[in-house]
Amino acid sequence: IYVDRQIRYGIQSVAKVGLPNDYVIPEGIVTIRPCAFEGIENLHSITLPNSIMLIESSGEIFRDCLNFEFIYGRYASNDNKSAIINNCLFCGNTNAMLAFAGKGIKKYIISDEVNWLGDQLFAYQNDLEELVISDNVYFIGNHCFAYAPNLKTITLPANLEVFRYDPFIGSNNLETIYFRSPLPPKFEIGGIEQSEYP
Repeated sequence: IYVDRQIRYGIQSVAKVGLPNDYVIPEGIVTIRPCAFEGIENLHSITLPNSIMLIESSGEIFRDCLNFEFIYGRYASNDNKSAIINNCLFCGNTNAMLAFAGKGIKKYIISDEVNWLGDQLFAYQNDLEELVISDNVYFIGNHCFAYAPNLKTITLPANLEVFRYDPFIGSNNLETIYFRSPLPPKFEIGGIEQSEYP
């Protein structure tokens, strides 16, 4: 645990030796930082504390956690595959999906309660092939679908307003992107806004 002046208590990194397969994050932790659980292959599940307010760059936090299958606690989705936090730091009054436990998931449908997808949320997901995003989602974070080697199909929401940069970088097998909106959303590649329409 490290102390931060703006965010009181957070997890920066966790010892990779001796961590239980099913890890309960202590109450009082408010943020999980990038790379906190990276490479912990035996990690099967986490239980989030009620105090959690931010999970930064989920793809980096759980990168190479090859057995990460479930999320539990107050902020866990009904299927225990994601963490959905209301009023998280930096997200405002939204239901932000900030973590995904994707082991064994080939197709995932994001529930209607979600409005915001966090940075790198589906990055480095080895099993994911298809993703359907609810029309209630209006914000998709940086690198959200990056480096997902088997991702082939994404359905984007009709009400998408903000689509941050390099959303698909490294997902080289992506074949189809469905847009539910009449115009495809604008997004950034390498910091340059991309758009084919006026």
